[in-house]
Amino acid sequence: MDLEKEIWIHIYQQLIYHHNFEAVNEDFWNSFKLANCCQHTIEDLKQYYESAMKNNLHKMKLDGWIILDLYKYMKIPISNIVQPEIEENFKVVIKLDEQRMMVDYDFVQTTPVNPKHPTLSKRKATNRTIQRRKSFTISDKVQMAEYLFEKMVKAEEEGETISPRGNSIWRNYRCDVNGGRGVYNYQSHFTRQMTKYLYTLPMNREKILRMYHGFRIEVNAKMRQKIAKLLKVKLDIRENMIVGWKVVEGGEGKEEKEEEKEDDDNDDEEDDDEEQEEDEEEDGSGSD
Repeated sequence: MDLEKEIWIHIYQQLIYHHNFEAVNEDFWNSFKLANCCQHTIEDLKQYYESAMKNNLHKMKLDGWIILDLYKYMKIPISNIVQPEIEENFKVVIKLDEQRMMVDYDFVQTTPVNPKHPTLSKRKATNRTIQRRKSFTISDKVQMAEYLFEKMVKAEEEGETISPRGNSIWRNYRCDVNGGRGVYNYQSHFTRQMTKYLYTLPMNREKILRMYHGFRIEVNAKMRQKIAKLLKVKLDIRENMIVGWKVVEGGEGKEEKEEEKEDDDNDDEEDDDEEQEEDEEEDGSGSD
C-alpha cells in the first residue's frame, strides 16, 4: 500500500472509530509514524498532506463513501472543477457551503427520462437522466433496527446509552454494513419514519418493545392500540412512552393479521409520500 493511501485510511479510522474530527494534528502524525514504521519526518508528512494529498483525494483508489466522508468531515474544499468529477464518478449529489466545503451528500441512481411522459409532452426528447434516491426496502429497515438493538443492548451492559437521533451511531452503521447512503439519510429515515411503524417489522416482539422503551420513542393513542393488537401485549404507558408491557395469552388470529396488514398498507402509502418529501428536503439539508 502506498504512503498516501495509508495516511488516508489512518485518518478515516480516527474519524469513524475514535470520532476525532480534528484528526490531522501532531498526535496523529506521531501515531501514524509508529503504526506504519514510517521513515519520513512529521514536517515532510504535513507538507505532503497539505500540498498534494488534499488536491488528489478524489483520485484515490478507496471506496467511494470513504472518500466522500473524508471530504465532508475533514472540511476539504472542493473546486468547481473537481465537483462534477466527484458527482459523476461516485454517482452522488453533493451540497457545498460558501467555502466550497461539503455539507452533505447522497448516493443516487439514474433513471432514463421517458420522452412520452405527460409532463414532457411539450419538450424535445433527449438522452438526459433524472436522479432518484432508491427507497429503503423491508430488508434495509430490519437490518437497521437489528443493528440498533444490538448496539443498545451492548451499551446497556456497559452502563451507557446510545441514541438513534444522533449521527455517531449511523456513521458506525454505514461503516460496519458498507451502507451506500448518507449518514443523515439513515438518521432521518429512522427517526422520522421508521419509529411510526417499527412494530410492523418482521422482528422478535421483545426486541421491538425494548427499542420503543430504550430509545424513548413516543407513541400516540392510535399507535398504542396497533402495537397492543399486533404484538399481543398490554402496554404500560407513561408520558406517551412505553415503560413496560405484559404479553397477552393467545396467538394472533388470521382475521386480525389481515385487518392489521390492511391498516399498515394504508400507513405505508402515507410513509411513501412522506419519504418523497423527506428526500426533497434532504437534497437541501445536512447534519454533521
